[in-house]
Amino acid sequence: MNNLKWWFRITGIVYTLLGIGFVPVINAQRIGVMIPNFDAPTGGTAFWGLLDLSFMFGLDLIIIGIYLIYCSRDPLKHLTIVYLVIWLEIVRGIIDDIYMIARGYGAGFYIGFIMFHIAVIVTGYLFAKKAKTENAISS
Repeated sequence: MNNLKWWFRITGIVYTLLGIGFVPVINAQRIGVMIPNFDAPTGGTAFWGLLDLSFMFGLDLIIIGIYLIYCSRDPLKHLTIVYLVIWLEIVRGIIDDIYMIARGYGAGFYIGFIMFHIAVIVTGYLFAKKAKTENAISS
């Protein structure tokens, strides 16, 4: 169960940090990296609209991250959040990254994130399964 506890903590910290990266003041500095050839005028409506919409995504990551850290106190009680994160990693992670690559965004950047998503999925699933098994044996 200790592995699952650390999965909650590490995943929670990473989610929180990734979410903070979408705070508009921070995110504005990296638009060119995230969207190569971004052609909207800096400071214009499209520029701020993109930052505002991506900020909502960042807030979701922050809330999930903080909740994961909270859940690390009693991982067996919160196993369903592991499966929620796994599904989010599959859909909002891997599938979306493949979509972005297909749309012409930087493949290297998104392949790196696909590896991250796979790591979160595999470790979360294995640690949750192991914790459930250990709990069943000790009960």
